[in-house]
Amino acid sequence: MRNGYNIKHLTDTLGVKPREGRSFLAGQLAVERTQELHERLMAAGVPL
Repeated sequence: MRNGYNIKHLTDTLGVKPREGRSFLAGQLAVERTQELHERLMAAGVPL
């Protein structure tokens, strides 16, 4: 992932399992779940 965040940091920040974090980055999650995780990242201050 860009900006120095690895999958472990991403999953810790989002509170998800690594598999779901990788699916999020690959764009393979349902639209609703993707939006939810995107909002969590924005709230945590992670630039996208």
